[in-house]
Amino acid sequence: MAETKVRRTTLPAAEGTLTAEDIECLADQTRAAMGVASDGVIGHVIRACERAGIPVVPLTFLDSGGAGEEAVVGHSGVSCWNGTAEPCLISYFSAGTGDRQRFTTAHELGHLVLHPHRRAGLDPKQAEAEAHRFAGAFLLPRERAEEAFSGPLMLREFAVLKQRWGISIQALINRAHDLGHIDQARRESLCKQLAARGWRTNEPVVVHPEQPTLLRAMLGRKYGEPPSVIQAAEDLGLHPVLMRSLAPDMAADPAPRRAAPVISLGDRRRRGAHLQVL
Repeated sequence: MAETKVRRTTLPAAEGTLTAEDIECLADQTRAAMGVASDGVIGHVIRACERAGIPVVPLTFLDSGGAGEEAVVGHSGVSCWNGTAEPCLISYFSAGTGDRQRFTTAHELGHLVLHPHRRAGLDPKQAEAEAHRFAGAFLLPRERAEEAFSGPLMLREFAVLKQRWGISIQALINRAHDLGHIDQARRESLCKQLAARGWRTNEPVVVHPEQPTLLRAMLGRKYGEPPSVIQAAEDLGLHPVLMRSLAPDMAADPAPRRAAPVISLGDRRRRGAHLQVL
């Protein structure tokens, strides 16, 4: 990161056994560390991560029939850290809506805060549940959630909250359940109503996707403008197609610049790298 003049914010680091209250507190501490208002809407989740020195990148994969990422890999995002548990990268699969992208980014940020020091013996399902709780708390802090969920909670109210907070109706229903504003039976009923209206895959209220910029800027600092896909892919050990998905406007094949130093993004030769998949 120093080679590309990007400063890394020190994030909270979870240790030991966590309660739901611990995760809520860690989400609040993460907001504070990242300079995000303690109770406000996060206008741009990706930019908040990038300001903290965590590159966020899209990944684009299609199978032979043109199906999207979930059909290919079954996940919405990945995050990785190096052997010292320092967060390196968040990736999200680029298909999907803006609200889903925001939640996936916050979920992967949760992995970076909650799990580098707690990997040993941690059940994957528990890790996913913790990251989901973190994402909900990070995007909609408890104090504001208590206000938001204080009235009647029909689908139309959740749609209004989605417009305000940039969180999907499904994620808001889960947040309301996590905080005890609806019970499991009500949660299931609301989810059935979503399905009956066809909103499980096509919710009302458009949340526009966010666009990352940090990695592209880092590549420009290391490889000049425009940075070469071929040179960067070779130095990072990535396929050129994957490299282009990370920074779509990179030049296709300018002349190689062998003297260009290698970007510091968790060098493939470094030992102790870890990958967390959603």
